[in-house]
Amino acid sequence: MKLLRRSVSLKDQRFEVALLPENSEDLWHAYNLIDKGDLVRTTTWRKVALAGATEQRASARHTERVRLVLTIRVQRIDYDTEAPSLRIQGKNVSENEYVKREQHHTLEITTGLRFDLIKSQFDRVHLRTLETACDPSKSADIAICVMEEGLAHLCLVSGTATLLRARIQQHVPSKLQRAATAFGVRDKALERFFEAVMRALLQQVNLEQVRCVVIASPGYVREQFLQYLFAEAARRDLRSILEHKRQFIAVAAGSGRMQAVHEVLASPETMTLINDTKAAVNQRLLQTFYEQIHQDSDRALYGPDQVERAAQMGAVEHLLITDALFRHREVSERKRFVALVDQVESARGQVHLFSSAHATGQQLADIGGIAALLRFPWIDTDDDAQDTDTSDIETRCNAESTATSW
Repeated sequence: MKLLRRSVSLKDQRFEVALLPENSEDLWHAYNLIDKGDLVRTTTWRKVALAGATEQRASARHTERVRLVLTIRVQRIDYDTEAPSLRIQGKNVSENEYVKREQHHTLEITTGLRFDLIKSQFDRVHLRTLETACDPSKSADIAICVMEEGLAHLCLVSGTATLLRARIQQHVPSKLQRAATAFGVRDKALERFFEAVMRALLQQVNLEQVRCVVIASPGYVREQFLQYLFAEAARRDLRSILEHKRQFIAVAAGSGRMQAVHEVLASPETMTLINDTKAAVNQRLLQTFYEQIHQDSDRALYGPDQVERAAQMGAVEHLLITDALFRHREVSERKRFVALVDQVESARGQVHLFSSAHATGQQLADIGGIAALLRFPWIDTDDDAQDTDTSDIETRCNAESTATSW
C-alpha cells in the first residue's frame, strides 16, 4: 500500500491519510482500517438525471453516468474477495451539483484507486494496521494448488490472507471404468484437466514474486501433474515455468478441496520454505497452543474473560487474537480488546494478530477468536468454564495433531 499523505497524532486524535492500494492484500488492510462513522473520499461514478428531465422522466434515456469526487460518512463496509474490492455505503457530507448532503451513495475501492480516510476515533491497533499495510518489505507469498482427479483449487497465501484464485472441476473417468481405460478416454480426460490447471497457474500466479508453488494431492496425482507441466513447458518453451522449476514442490494432501489448504500449510515441506513468513509463525503458534491445551492445560487459555484475567496477573507471554474482534460493532468491545493488547505489551508479552481471511485466523475464530500461551501455570479459580469446555478443545487438538506431524 502506498502512503501518499499522512497526518496522524494519537495524542490529538487526528488521523488523516491518503492511500493507494496496489493489490488484494492492501484492500484487506483497508478493510481493517475503515470503521463505521469514518469519512472516506475518493473518485466515483453516479447516474444522474439530464438537465430538464423530471423525476418521472428520469429513465435510462434521460440519465447519464458522471464521474465525481465524493466524501461519505461510512455506514457499512463489505470486502469482496472475488473482485477483489471494497464496497463502502454511507451518506454524502459534501454537497455538489449532482449529490445533495445526506444522500446515500456506495463507493467502490479497487486496486489502483486512491482514497482519503479521515477517522475521528482510532487507537494503536489502527496505527499497527497502517504500518503493516505500508511496510515496503512484503512477506513472501506462496501459491498452493490442492488437487485430486477432476478437482483442483488454486490459492495464493500471504501473511494475512488465503485467496482462492481458481477452481477447476472436470469429469475424469474412474480407473474402475474398464472401457474408458481401455480406449484411452480416461487418459485424455486427465490430460484436459491438467491443461486447465496449467492455464490457471500461468494466469493467476506470478512466479517472479511467489517463493514457491506447492502442488498437493492424494496418491500420485501431484507427480503426474508436475510431469505433465514440465513436459509441456519444454515442448512449448514456457520460460516462466522452466526458469522457476525449483520453486515447485509436491506434498501429500487428503483431497483437492479447500479444506486441504490448511493441511498443506502445516506440512514440514511447506514450513521449511515459508519459515520466516507471518503465516508460518502463526501456524506454529496455533499448533503450540493446541499441544499445550492437550499436555499442560494450565499454561494455555482461550476466551476473552479467561485471557483478560491472566493478563491482569502478567501471565500472558503470547496473545493470539483475530482482527475480526477489532471490527466489532460495539465501540466498547473494541476498546476492551485494545486495552487487552496494551496490557499484554506493557507486561512484555507478544501480540500476534491473526487475519480472519487466513486459514489460521479461521481456526482461531472457532474457539472464540482469542487465546493465550502463558509464562507460568495459572488456574482461574473464579471461573470453571475452561474445565467444562476443555474436552472440546482437546478433541480439536487431537484432530490437529492427526493432520499435522511436527
